[in-house]
Amino acid sequence: MPGALIETQAATVLPPVQGALACVQLSNAVQIVDLTTLPSSPAGDGTLKNPVGRYVRITLRGGDGYYATGNNASTLAAISPTSYSTVAANGKITLTNNEASIIPAGSYADFVVAGGATSQLPPGGLSPCRYVALVASTGTPVAEIHQSGT
Repeated sequence: MPGALIETQAATVLPPVQGALACVQLSNAVQIVDLTTLPSSPAGDGTLKNPVGRYVRITLRGGDGYYATGNNASTLAAISPTSYSTVAANGKITLTNNEASIIPAGSYADFVVAGGATSQLPPGGLSPCRYVALVASTGTPVAEIHQSGT
């Protein structure tokens, strides 16, 4: 994706639009969301049926939560707020592959759902960010998910 397009999308923040906003109740069980099933925002340019190649925003309300993206739903199901990498004496890091990033209550995370071959069905089917895994840290937060950039 050309850098100019990324800059344009980042500068053009879209609001949540009715019919293109998903709200998912979280718990201590990992929820996996296929972002290719999230509709493209009607406030965008309308060239895609899903937000692949666009920014997506996840906002948490009612508690903290963790998220990680990937292209394999079954491996994402193992994300954990208590999974940590280890660092050897020489500084080499070893990932557990189950780490997740926090979204504190009342804040959000924006990320680009990287595209892939335009011939993929669904579009973005092989995207490294096709799925997002979500799990609650505190309470039972609601994750609001929508396309946030044109």
